[in-house]
Amino acid sequence: MPHISNYDVNCRKPYLVTKPMIRLLNKVLVIDEMPVICLGLQEAFRAINKEVTVESAENLFTVISSPTYDHKAYDLIIAAPPNDGYADDILQPVADLRKKFPEPKILLFAESYNPTIIEKMKPLAIDAYVHKYEGIKEIREAYEKLSENESYISGIFHTIYFKYGLNPAFLQQRNDLLISVSTIQRSILRLLCQGKTIKEIADSLQRPPAEIMGQINHFCARL
Repeated sequence: MPHISNYDVNCRKPYLVTKPMIRLLNKVLVIDEMPVICLGLQEAFRAINKEVTVESAENLFTVISSPTYDHKAYDLIIAAPPNDGYADDILQPVADLRKKFPEPKILLFAESYNPTIIEKMKPLAIDAYVHKYEGIKEIREAYEKLSENESYISGIFHTIYFKYGLNPAFLQQRNDLLISVSTIQRSILRLLCQGKTIKEIADSLQRPPAEIMGQINHFCARL
């Protein structure tokens, strides 16, 4: 049975490919400022693979610059990029991370939707892009797909980018939706279709990112 694997970002739809599991991702490095994230991921992974060991680091830049972190020591790197609401602040550190670690799978564990990341997944060799707010189940699914040499994009990110293709052309085609939604949803939709990230929208509207994601989920459920 073929799985959805990788993404053709030009046509914004997944393509199918069948690949067997190529290796177990036993050695995991989690880069996140919150230690509790590492503990939660360790428990999630061991429920899938008891051989998993999880090492933690608090800073992406330290991992990139320090000789302590050997590029051959890990099978999977989970990175929570700093200031992940802004594409320009993410792309170069991720490129530097991939340059230092050419072999491990790289999973971006982000709080904010960023369409630029999806567009750059192939050029930067990012293997997965997962939303923190979707919970451990999403991480486990991503882990299993990466073990099978498949790319993975979090459900809400995939829905916004591929299924609905929220962009200026979308607003022109579905202008009727702007009439039927609330004022806050209308503002969010306009900004989202301009390519703004959740963090940028939250800052612009002075609302918490979690509320912005909730409004987007509510809006998408109506489409």
